[in-house]
Amino acid sequence: MFRSLIFLLVNVVVILVLSAILPGFKVATFSSALFLVIILTILNFTLGYVLKLFTLHLNFLSFGLVGFIINLFVLWISLNIPNGVTVSGSSFDKLILLLIITFALSVGQSAAQALLPENNSRQG
Repeated sequence: MFRSLIFLLVNVVVILVLSAILPGFKVATFSSALFLVIILTILNFTLGYVLKLFTLHLNFLSFGLVGFIINLFVLWISLNIPNGVTVSGSSFDKLILLLIITFALSVGQSAAQALLPENNSRQG
């Protein structure tokens, strides 16, 4: 439970930092970022899982490229749901923003996973 909360907060912080840095990506409030991360998590566990299951063979043959495209698609859907999140620019600019956001969320998750201990058992 604690690890899940940490991962959720890391994603929110990454989204807020990207909102401050990237010119075409704006998140109005902390609650909008939290809502975006919750929606993204739910969509990854439902729609993303189903799409990755159906495209498992293609994902294997493309060395994970199909899985990356599915992650971009799920992020694109989740960016269109919350009210306080705006993505502006041309289609190419939006694609670049999606790539940057996906990469930054992956790096944030990897950093959080490296810093948190895997073992949940108590010693004593």
